Amino acid sequence: MKKRFRLLSLLLAVIFALGCCVACAGEEPSGPVDVPPEPQAPIVLAKDGVSNYVIVYGSTDAGGRNAAKSLQSTLQQRLGALLEVIDDRTAPTEGRPEILVGRTNRGTDYPLQRSLRNSEWIVARDGENLYVLGDGEALLKRACDHLVNAVMDVDFRITANDGEIHRVSGRYSADSVTLNGLPITDYLFLYEERGAADWKEVLSYVSQRVTDLSGYVLTTLPYEEGTTIQGVAMILRSDKTMEKGDYKIEIEGQTTTVTVGTHATALALMGGLLEDMTVDKAKKVTLTVAPTTQNVGDNAIIPLSVGADIRVMTYNVLGNVDKATNYINATVGAYLPDFLCTQEYYASAERDVTTYLASIGYGKIGGTFTCASPTAVEKEDEQYTKVGKYCNTPIFYRTDRWELVESEAYLFYWQNRWPYTDTKSMTYGVFRSKDSGEMVLVIGTHYALMGDAYKEYVDKGYTDKVEGAEWRYQNSVEILKAVDALRQKYPGILTVVGGDLNGARSERGIELLENHRILSDAFLMAPEGAKTAGGSFHGTHGKAPGGNAIDHIFVSEDVADVMLHQILKEQYVLEGSDHCPVIADIARK
Repeated sequence: MKKRFRLLSLLLAVIFALGCCVACAGEEPSGPVDVPPEPQAPIVLAKDGVSNYVIVYGSTDAGGRNAAKSLQSTLQQRLGALLEVIDDRTAPTEGRPEILVGRTNRGTDYPLQRSLRNSEWIVARDGENLYVLGDGEALLKRACDHLVNAVMDVDFRITANDGEIHRVSGRYSADSVTLNGLPITDYLFLYEERGAADWKEVLSYVSQRVTDLSGYVLTTLPYEEGTTIQGVAMILRSDKTMEKGDYKIEIEGQTTTVTVGTHATALALMGGLLEDMTVDKAKKVTLTVAPTTQNVGDNAIIPLSVGADIRVMTYNVLGNVDKATNYINATVGAYLPDFLCTQEYYASAERDVTTYLASIGYGKIGGTFTCASPTAVEKEDEQYTKVGKYCNTPIFYRTDRWELVESEAYLFYWQNRWPYTDTKSMTYGVFRSKDSGEMVLVIGTHYALMGDAYKEYVDKGYTDKVEGAEWRYQNSVEILKAVDALRQKYPGILTVVGGDLNGARSERGIELLENHRILSDAFLMAPEGAKTAGGSFHGTHGKAPGGNAIDHIFVSEDVADVMLHQILKEQYVLEGSDHCPVIADIARK
C-alpha cells in the first residue's frame, strides 16, 4: 500500500553516494596517460623548532578542546615547537595556516566537514590547512594520533594532496540525507532559545533520527534576531501572537524559516518529518519543505492512507502528567484522527488537551457517566449504576466532518463485587458524516487490570492472570451487548471499538471480540507492510515499548477494510504517555 505524500510537503529524503571530495579535480592530462599529475608541495609543520601553524577547535566543543590540547602536547614533543591553541571565535590570521580539530565555523563550506558521520573520524588536507574530524573526543584523539604517526613523515612533512587522507567509518542504512535537494549537512539549523516552542528539544529528535539513519550529524546553533546568515540555513522560531496550531513556512533564497504558535505545533510538524525517516524508506525518501501558512487542524501532517475514509486513534493518555500534554497534543495534531478514543483522561488532560483539541475543531462526548451499565441494571446492583460522575474514557471527534447522533457513557459492571476503579468504563457515539450522510459507531473503552501494585486486589488473593482475565472477559461481554443492540438499531453501521484492553490478542476476553460475527482485529485486517507489530505499553515516559500490544482497535469487517494499522512509537510520541497510541485507517467496502 502506498501512502499519499504529505499535504504539508514535509517529506524526508535519503539519497545515496554523497560525494566526499576525496581528490582534487584537475584538467585532462595533455601528455601520456601513465604520467601522473604534479603532486602538491608538501606541508611543513615546523622548521628549526618553529611552527607557523595554529590549532583551532570549536568554541562549544569540549571534546575538541581536549583533543586539540593533546595534539599540541604531542606536536611539541615531536617538533620542538609549541603551537598556539585557540577556539574558532578568534578570526583566522592571514598567512597562518591552521590545524582544525573537530567541527569549527572555519569549515562550514568544506565538504568533508559536512560529510562527517557519527562514530567516524577523518584526516584531510585543504591547501595549507589540515582537518582532523571526529565524532567525540575519543575518535578525535585517534584521528590526531593518525595524523602524527601515519601522515606526518620523519621530517615533519605532510605530502598528501588535498581532500580526504584517511577515514574510518561505520555502517548505516543510508548514505546521505537531503533536504530540498541538498545534503542535509549543508544546512545550518538555527533555533530560538526563547519562545513558546522549545525548538532545541524538537530539533534534537530530528538530529538523532538523521544520525541513526545515516550517521550524519546536523549543525545546530542558537539564533538571535539580526544574526548574519551565510549559506544554506533553516531558522526555527515561535510567535506567541499566533493561534494554537498555527504555523508558517517561508523560503527566501537559501534560508527557510519555520514559525509556530505553540510547542505542540512544533512537535507535530517534526512528527511529520520523522514519520518518513525510517530504515525501510531510507533509500527512497526525499525531504521537501514548501512555503505555506496553515493550522495543524486544516489537514493531517500524516495524511490519511490512500483509499481510506476514516482514521480512528485509541490513546491511553495517562492524563495526570502536566509536562506530557504538549506531546499528546502534538501526536493528535500530527495524525488528526476522525475519532479519538481516550483512556485515563485525568485533570491535566482535561485542562490542556481538551482546550487544544477544541481549538483545532474537535468535539467531545462521554465526559461523565450518562447512564448505568445495562448489566448493572439487569443485576439490580445499585453500587455500579453511577450516573453523573466524571468519566475517564471520553471520545473526541472532528466536527468539520461529523455530527453526533447519539451517545452514552457508563461504568463497567464487575461480577462478584470486585473492587472497582472509575477508569474502567466505556463510551459510545453514533456519528453521521456531514459529506455523505453515512454513519459510524465508535466505542472507546478501558478494560480491567489487577496488577500487583493494586493492594486491594492482592489482599483479596486476586491475580490478574485469573480474576483480572475473567473481569476483562466480562468487559468484552458488555461491549458486545452494546454492539449488537446498536447494530440492530442501525443495521450495517460501520463499527469501531478502540481502547486500552489490558490484554494480549491471545487472551480469552480479547479473542471474544475477534470471534464476534462482525468484528475483527484491525492489525489482522491490515495488509502486510501496512501494519505495526510489537508492544504498545512502555511503562515510563520516553522509553520504547516492549512485550505484546494491549491497546487494540476492532473493526466491522462485514462493511469495512483496514488500510493501515500503526502503533506510534516516535520519540516525541513516547514522551506523551506510558502507552503508545494506535491508529487504524479504515475504508468502507
